[in-house]
Amino acid sequence: MTAITDLILTTAPDDGACSTSDHSNADMLCDYLHQHYQGTHLHKTDEHAGGHKRMQSDVFMAAVDYLDEVALLEYFQQIPWQYPEKAQLLLKGPHDATFQLFQPTQS
Repeated sequence: MTAITDLILTTAPDDGACSTSDHSNADMLCDYLHQHYQGTHLHKTDEHAGGHKRMQSDVFMAAVDYLDEVALLEYFQQIPWQYPEKAQLLLKGPHDATFQLFQPTQS
């Protein structure tokens, strides 16, 4: 039996990625998932959006089995986001009908 949580992270453009980048903020969350959840990592997906223009945010996704949401949210709040007002974490647990939205509380 599994208990998968869907995770979507949106950030300001170039506020970190799971590869070499100018800012390591999203990388920190990616590394946390990798270390705590058997190599799970965020996949950057905004390049796959349709249209003729680049999205105005970076979008990362992952599916995590048995996610400790409280621990993840505590870690998310500790990350020094370059643009915290643009960072959003959406979580949808195995028994949730919709995503819950979380944003950094620091300014």
